[in-house]
Amino acid sequence: MPRYTPLYQLPALAPTDRARDIAAIDWENAQAIERILANEGRPPLASELVDLVKRLVVLESAPKARAQQGGIVSTTGNVAAQSYGPNFDVKFTAGLFSKPPLFFCSAGHSRITAAFNMASLTKDGVQINTGNWSPAIASNVSVSWFAVAAD
Repeated sequence: MPRYTPLYQLPALAPTDRARDIAAIDWENAQAIERILANEGRPPLASELVDLVKRLVVLESAPKARAQQGGIVSTTGNVAAQSYGPNFDVKFTAGLFSKPPLFFCSAGHSRITAAFNMASLTKDGVQINTGNWSPAIASNVSVSWFAVAAD
């Protein structure tokens, strides 16, 4: 036979209960909780409780804060048409990332293409390569970049 909690008299399994008693004790618990909630003037699973559970689920599944860093690298001068432009070595803050981060970059000039060298991406930094594949000269190359922890 189950034992009962002192305050609300909820049934709980006793060490001597058998597995076959679990369903009966569970049902007795559900009924006792319903009675308690009814005495409080609240129906079971009131809309506030459902809303609270929904919000908790969202919080539980929300992404955790991740280390991140960003910036702009630039150089003055011209990049000839149909040629490679300057390369930029980006160094991340020491110890910020424990493994290579997710990395994004974008050229700040319509004639310049920017891409990072995957082989160079480490927890410490990356190399960004640029090129001018347009038919005209490009000047004052700048590249915006952003890194965020992958874990």
